[in-house]
Amino acid sequence: MATDLKAWSTLDAENIDLSEGGFPENMDKSSVNDSGRIVAGTVRRWFEDPEWTDLLKEPGGGWTVTKLNDTTIRVTHDDTPTDGEYKFPVGSRIRVTETGTPVSVMGTIASATYSAPNTDVVVTVDAAAIIPAGANRAELFFARSVKDTAFHELGTDPTDVPTVADLGDGALLDQGHGNGFDADTVDSLHAADVEGNAQKRVNKLINGGPRVWQRGASIDSTSWFGNDNDSYCADQWLFLHEAGSVDVVKIVQETTDVPANVYSAMKLEATSPTGSPSAEKFGVAQILENEATVGLQGENVSLSFWAKATGGLQGVTNALRCMVLGWEGAADAVTSDFVSSWNVQGSDPTLAASWTQQGSTATFTTTGTWTRVSLENVPVAANVKNLAVFIWSEDKSYVATDTLLIAGMMLEESATAGPFREIPITQELAACQRFFHKTFQQGVAPAQNSGSQLGCATYRIALGGNEAEGVQVRFPTPMFSTPAIVTYNPNAANANWWNDDENASRGVPIITNVGDSGMGLWETAAAGNDNPQIMIIHYTAEAVL
Repeated sequence: MATDLKAWSTLDAENIDLSEGGFPENMDKSSVNDSGRIVAGTVRRWFEDPEWTDLLKEPGGGWTVTKLNDTTIRVTHDDTPTDGEYKFPVGSRIRVTETGTPVSVMGTIASATYSAPNTDVVVTVDAAAIIPAGANRAELFFARSVKDTAFHELGTDPTDVPTVADLGDGALLDQGHGNGFDADTVDSLHAADVEGNAQKRVNKLINGGPRVWQRGASIDSTSWFGNDNDSYCADQWLFLHEAGSVDVVKIVQETTDVPANVYSAMKLEATSPTGSPSAEKFGVAQILENEATVGLQGENVSLSFWAKATGGLQGVTNALRCMVLGWEGAADAVTSDFVSSWNVQGSDPTLAASWTQQGSTATFTTTGTWTRVSLENVPVAANVKNLAVFIWSEDKSYVATDTLLIAGMMLEESATAGPFREIPITQELAACQRFFHKTFQQGVAPAQNSGSQLGCATYRIALGGNEAEGVQVRFPTPMFSTPAIVTYNPNAANANWWNDDENASRGVPIITNVGDSGMGLWETAAAGNDNPQIMIIHYTAEAVL
């Protein structure tokens, strides 16, 4: 006698019906053989087609399925009124069958609603199909969790189920048992798709958070690294503004007012200007090196970021703008101050020679809440040597303490903008240190007479007297190019070595053999140095575009 798994109870003691392969007490020996064979056959029949499961069949009865309309089935318990919503999770794949014909249609569960004694299940049926008139069976796709995760592009919502077109060469037009899919081909196609999309979705910007602020977490006219036009603030981010050396905006790492799941934002806070005019256009930019640009030549990219504003920088129509630029000159020999003229308020700037805009400008109206904005599907010219992104404010009505905040900057090779992704902080810092690094602690802004000796380049005097001595410095990561070195006395307002035993400034540093991986840091012969005193000094190394 043929039976199937749905005729069995989940309670062991209830499986006593001989006709369904049960094992009642005191059964005949011959019946034991019969029930064993029924069990073996039942498991094998389920093995032939395990994906679809009928959860409505129960020992001695179960649920009755009928058609309510072309897109709805009605499910009613055979014994007592019972809510059946839990059996039909929204989004699950369902197969509805008229067993006498047999005719089946498949679809996706849109809703399940119980009104005693009936549970009505609305189905979004595939193609132009309708639920058959004599529908009397409903089965759910058993591998729903696999379906939801395995067959969709990264950064997009999962599709309900892969189609033949989705699977390409991995799908065979055999919809019965057996060779419905070529698993090896499907696996390789899916792996290639996932790997390719993962590579494209990588953020091409360094320090997109931005989390790394090696030059200092607050940059203004009084800091060692100031806020002049064409100067760096957060690592890899250039600050550009219309007024040149006029103190217009302070750039601060913001760690409190940030989007969800983001460590820090960039806050551009208007100051009391020291020159005229009182307010000017300003923005931030990042220029990609040639090595990072080559893979984007001839492709399409999307730029996205979060933004919010306060005071006069909030609510001005289309005041926040962004664009993607391309450098067509010699690779990595860029003009970093790429704004030739900022032009009148409400218009895009004129770019410096060899810079060209890629695609169009996106405009936004900032609000007082964090909003994700994007510039999508920007075509990159094939002759571009370096790519750059530019985010700026056109508004000139702001006053002191008004702020523009941006965070989660992301540039990806894609026609659409995906969710922001941060890499581990150790990788982010290493990427930044390729262009700038320091001996100061990460939380200490470089400056002379900082009072901090932690991390200093150090050597112990061996010869004494007036002999030159020093240390060979190895950089934390190979740098983009031969860096410019600046030294800082940790305890005096000069660039000299500090004798930590004598508590006194000593000789001028000699910087030799500077390469992308290290340098020699020596001291000229200086009176007062003696064996075995300790000499210390801070330095920064910068190799930017």
